[in-house]
Amino acid sequence: KLKKTMNVTAFSDIHMQFSDELLVEPTDLLVCAGDATHHGKDNELYSFIRWLGLQPAKYKIFVPGNHDFGCQKNEHMWKTHCKEMNIHLETNGFLYIEDKILFCSAWTPYFYDWAFNGTDELNGDHKGPNLYDKWKYILDFNIDLLITHGPARNVLDINRIGEHCGSHVLAHLFNQNHSIKNHVFGHIHDSHGYTFSNNIHSYNVALDNKYYPQHKFTK
Repeated sequence: KLKKTMNVTAFSDIHMQFSDELLVEPTDLLVCAGDATHHGKDNELYSFIRWLGLQPAKYKIFVPGNHDFGCQKNEHMWKTHCKEMNIHLETNGFLYIEDKILFCSAWTPYFYDWAFNGTDELNGDHKGPNLYDKWKYILDFNIDLLITHGPARNVLDINRIGEHCGSHVLAHLFNQNHSIKNHVFGHIHDSHGYTFSNNIHSYNVALDNKYYPQHKFTK
């Protein structure tokens, strides 16, 4: 069965740097891959969700990040509010949009006990949930689009001081599943860009460290 082409616009780590004057171009699918807010407070989330809901996209997905605490503390409430605004909020699970299979996850390796932090090891759970247990389901499907807040290890994951910050577990899963077509993520502001690695088209769509929406690329 042939799958239809879908136009996707994605961004991450906007950290409240939006306004009613900031509008995206019309698209089929609009993705926020996390860190929409500074601290995930109610007023921040309401403001962002309202803005996202006004954007000209047929489908909209919000995958929270480590700054979006409210989405972890009260996931059901924010899922309900997003649904009212025609937005899919997903913290860890599958979405099926038209003929596409997507897997979305807000979880990232442990970092100073921020939101959605887990253990980036194949065994053990000493710093939050084991990320392998969160993500192992991607092994069983041909995934058109994987949306996570953070990158896999060694894929557009270098921070400002040259450290690799991506997930070992996600890289391990990529080596096992060669049926993931596209991966969209953010989190590491200094490595914005595109690469083709592990037979996956990988896009780091994070804003820069001043949270300014200056990047643009097409692939």
